[in-house]
Amino acid sequence: MSAKETANKYKSVLATFRLIAPKLREIDNKTVLQWINLTAPLVSKRKFGNLWEQALALMTAHRMTLSGVGLFDNETETENETLPQDAYQTARVSSYSEGSVSISYNDNLEKLGNLTSDLGMTEYGVQYQSLLRLKVIPILNSGER
Repeated sequence: MSAKETANKYKSVLATFRLIAPKLREIDNKTVLQWINLTAPLVSKRKFGNLWEQALALMTAHRMTLSGVGLFDNETETENETLPQDAYQTARVSSYSEGSVSISYNDNLEKLGNLTSDLGMTEYGVQYQSLLRLKVIPILNSGER
């Protein structure tokens, strides 16, 4: 699919993305559209129905944040000061001490037991999870006939 076709196909998703993810405003439309195109197969139109565009925009913002899109300026390879703070969330120092040197990182490992664990790592993933709960009803089997 050409860049123009992708832009036309996901025009409304891009508009929703821009509305819900102002922290990622520095990322150009071409990059965002590529990420939307990569993420689209992961978000079911059938399951989300009228909330599909919003779900796709949230999942795209979530994946971009986790991937560190925009963390470095391509020309200078230096950290971009305008980045959202949660882009650093997966590798942030959470504590340190001086005597005998001890450093701990906040990597959210306590959430890895959950199949949707990475969704809790960004504000966009948490919002996506909320939409998921609204639209997808889990099937519980108590083992009874």
